[in-house]
Amino acid sequence: RVVAAPFSAAILEEDATFARAVLVGLHADGATEAIVDAGVASRRGFAVVPCCVFGRTHGLFDPNDTTKPMSYDAFCAHLRAKAGCGESTPIASAELAFAGRNRVLYCVVDDDDDQSEHHAKA
Repeated sequence: RVVAAPFSAAILEEDATFARAVLVGLHADGATEAIVDAGVASRRGFAVVPCCVFGRTHGLFDPNDTTKPMSYDAFCAHLRAKAGCGESTPIASAELAFAGRNRVLYCVVDDDDDQSEHHAKA
């Protein structure tokens, strides 16, 4: 089921349809970090293709110069530094075969494992 609405992590708990949902954000703009956070918190697989950082809007600034918004590479590193797919499995990254912002950050949940076991394929 595709939901074409502003992203809210609450819907994952409110609607049984999303019990085994995979979260996907392709150039999700300001929702990118919320999708990653919801995937980590709800222990669901996710994939995001970050585009714009929205540094000023979300308070993400260059750690070396807090007057400048965070760069795209720093934003991707910030997202990958989150808990990810488990204590010892980081959020994975790959390049997709199209022009422009094509870096995907993802976490794959193994269907054979319960929701507490996550695995990322590097």
